Parts: sequence; structure tokens; C-alpha cells
Amino acid sequence: MAPFRFCLQPALDRAHEGEREARVALVRAQVAFTAVDADVNDLRLRMEAVREACVAALDARRRTRATEARLRAAEVEHARQGCVGAARGRSALERLRKHAEADYAERLARADAADDDEANALRGGAVGGRFDESDLRM
Repeated sequence: MAPFRFCLQPALDRAHEGEREARVALVRAQVAFTAVDADVNDLRLRMEAVREACVAALDARRRTRATEARLRAAEVEHARQGCVGAARGRSALERLRKHAEADYAERLARADAADDDEANALRGGAVGGRFDESDLRM
């Protein structure tokens, strides 16, 4: 039996070496898969954060438009009644715009502190991160 073992030993050694290489390749593949899986999860979380920021920005714009429409309607009603309150309506509109600007700046500051993607989504049409009346009309 020794001659057969002598003849088969090199083939057996090569088979063991191939098995070791296959195990090393399997471990490397598992490590790579784990890294890719972590990247995919991170990307999924980032995409969810961006989506939430976009929804928040759209909601803020919708609320701003609705508020401005209500103020315009109130101003028109004051003017229609020939009331001196039209001037007060304009000052109320100006106060509301200032309040909306402060709210927008506060949201943008919080988004800047939390994540740049959210800040970019909140900025939307704002030029250089500055609040503009055109942002209210979007």
C-alpha cells in the first residue's frame, strides 16, 4: 500500500492546497459581501433621510403658500370693505413673512447641523441659502 500512497501523495497535497485556497477565497468573498451589504444599508439610510428632507421641504412650501394665500384674501377683504385695516393687513403680511423667514432659517440651520443632504433639499430654490420671497411663491 505504501507505493500507492507515494504515488497519490502529490495529488492529495495539491487537493489540500486547493481546499485551503478555496477557504481563503470564501472568507474574502464573505468579507467583501459584508462590506457591500453595509454600504447598501448606509446608502438606503441616506436615501431615506433625503426623501424625508424633501417631504419636509415640500410641506413647508405648501404651508407657506397656504398662509400667504389666506393673508392675500384677508388684505383683499379689508380693501373691499374700504377699511383702514388694509394697512394693518399689510403689516400683518409683513410680520408673517418675517416669521416664515425665521422659521425657514431655523429649519435650514437644523438641517445643516443634521445632514448636508437635508440642507440642500430644504434650500430648494433659495439662492446661496438665503431666504427670498420667490421661495414663498414656489
